[in-house]
Amino acid sequence: MYLSQGELSQRTVSGSLLKYLSKLQVDEEPAIITNTTILLGNIASYINEVVGNS
Repeated sequence: MYLSQGELSQRTVSGSLLKYLSKLQVDEEPAIITNTTILLGNIASYINEVVGNS
């Protein structure tokens, strides 16, 4: 998965994306939780940049 800084706005990341990912982290299906954790690990540096700049 590849994300560039221009693809998602700060508002999208800090609002929508993190909200949906937090809901997925408490899903009943273990595979969804695992895949969400992997996704968060892959985009962690991008999230840190966006949230840190807010």
